[in-house]
Amino acid sequence: ELASSPAQRDDLINQSLAALDRSIALDPENAYAYTYRGYLRDSRAWDWAGAAADFEQAEALDPNNALLRAFYSMNLFFWGKPSEGLAMARKAAAIDSLSAGAWSNLGMLYFCANQNDDARAALQRALDIQPDSRWANYVMGLIELKDDNTDRALAHFRAADESFRLTG
Repeated sequence: ELASSPAQRDDLINQSLAALDRSIALDPENAYAYTYRGYLRDSRAWDWAGAAADFEQAEALDPNNALLRAFYSMNLFFWGKPSEGLAMARKAAAIDSLSAGAWSNLGMLYFCANQNDDARAALQRALDIQPDSRWANYVMGLIELKDDNTDRALAHFRAADESFRLTG
């Protein structure tokens, strides 16, 4: 369900968090419940300390959880620990080397760290796995645009979802 207003958005987030709270109460050893609650807290509720606590708990329960590491890497990177975030994203890609999402996430963080050669390599790996990956195509388009390769940038942007193309 998509929110049609900020109040509805907040209500949907709160409902999702409540469902995850119930899941954790029923099974406190469920690393995925902590992972998803951390993701919601980080990216939607803007509760970064709560997200970090959930990610740390999920990591303690399941240290080989690639999804957790991908989500947690963004939290670390964007909240002042870029080296740790990149290391976490590299671990996610190593744990699940066939995950286009893990490679796309790593490529995006490399791009944000201005490490375009590494970003390009990670994103190409994501596109090798999933050629229609919207996120990998979008970030690869940004890299090509930054490098003045407008034709290649346009091809990647066209392969990305319309919502990415409309970001300006």
